[in-house]
Parts: sequence; structure tokens; C-alpha cells
Amino acid sequence: FWYWNVAQNDALKATSPDKRFFSLNRAWSPGMARIGAAVWTGDVNADWQDLADTPAMMLNWVLGGAPYVGCDIGGFNGETNGPHLTRWLQVGVFMPVMRVHSVIWALPHFPWNFGEAAASAIRKTLQLRYRLVPYHYSLA
Repeated sequence: FWYWNVAQNDALKATSPDKRFFSLNRAWSPGMARIGAAVWTGDVNADWQDLADTPAMMLNWVLGGAPYVGCDIGGFNGETNGPHLTRWLQVGVFMPVMRVHSVIWALPHFPWNFGEAAASAIRKTLQLRYRLVPYHYSLA
């Protein structure tokens, strides 16, 4: 994946030199972060156990040389619910890459799909994420 990302970065520089390169990958090679490549943990389940396991898994990725790592917030496989999605997003605020993703047949992880209580809590969570964006960028 290193050379794939190098080729993508070179193409971006040739066509849009003022743009910042970012690529989300399923696999990782050491050194990819220095050109702006990130990785995600793979397809996790929409359950409390995978939510509990994800922070440690992400720290292992970071220790392995992948500082820009994210997961499928809310779980990729299966259905989530309001409290579960809310908690996952609250954890995701502090992840280097915050991304909500699921299988196509699952209820979309839009806050308004899970009731007003979840939508309100998720709104506050996303407001915190936006307040933290300068720190994520300054440390990137």
C-alpha cells in the first residue's frame, strides 16, 4: 500500500499542489502517515464488546506505527441503537480519524434515526469534536 499511496500523493501534487493529501486504507505500511495516509481497524460488529475492544486495538495500531487510525463508529456489521451509537461516537471524538460507517442494509447511522435523546447527545458530542479539530490538525 505504500507505493499506491505514493502514487496517489504524486498525482494530487501534480494536479492540485495546494491540496492536502489524505487516503483511508484497509492495510498499512510503516511510513504512510508522513504522506497523509490513514488506516481503519476493519469491519467491527455493532455490539458492546467490539466497542469496548476498539480503543485498545487502535492503540496497538498507533504503537505499530499507524498514528492516523479510525474504526467503523457504530459498528459495521449488524444493527446499532441510540445508546450504543451515542456511546461509540463519544469514544470516537478522541480518535485520530472519526468515521461512521456500516453495511448498506443497516439503518443509516444518522443521529435523527435514533430519537431525540440520542440526537441531542450526539449533537453535543459532535460539537466537542469540532472544538478539538485544531488539536487534531496541529498534532497531525
